[in-house]
Amino acid sequence: MKLAKAWGLSLALVLGACAGGPPVMTTGDRYNAVPETTDTYRLGSEDKIRIAIYNEPQLSGDYIVGSDGTIALPLIGDINIGGKSTSDAAIEIQNALSRGFLHNPRVAITMEIYRPIYIIGEVKLPGTYPYSPGISAWDAIAKGGGLTPRGKRGQIWIRKPGEQAETLYALKPSLRVYPGDTIRVPERFF
Repeated sequence: MKLAKAWGLSLALVLGACAGGPPVMTTGDRYNAVPETTDTYRLGSEDKIRIAIYNEPQLSGDYIVGSDGTIALPLIGDINIGGKSTSDAAIEIQNALSRGFLHNPRVAITMEIYRPIYIIGEVKLPGTYPYSPGISAWDAIAKGGGLTPRGKRGQIWIRKPGEQAETLYALKPSLRVYPGDTIRVPERFF
């Protein structure tokens, strides 16, 4: 009888400990997000873009957005394009070039490589992976080789770029990942 009471008390303590913890996000912008396009995607650090300036091949080329959101272009120097769409960044560059450098410049920007996502924890191949618009958390985990046998199947932690804290999310097919996110798959206890 004492053994049964001890077992029951131990089980109650373990289940009580499992019931606590941080809140799990089950709704919000990550669940309702529409896949991004190049018109809605916001440029940021580590994005690689191709800038084409019509009739100016020496000014055209590939550029990587710096950690401060800028790129260095011939003639105009550093220009901040962080947080802008590719079309807004093209207009910004056109305006800068038209201020005494080129007459009526025409600029086009295309995405070459999106900034990466980072996958750590209980996945078979943790590491850095390229972001692609509209990627779900399940897709990201698949890039990491899938869950290990110890990987928790119902929840993941996500840390946004530049933030210190992680947020716990319910792992649903609609859960979106954004560029620069760090995804951590926790270990399950049972």
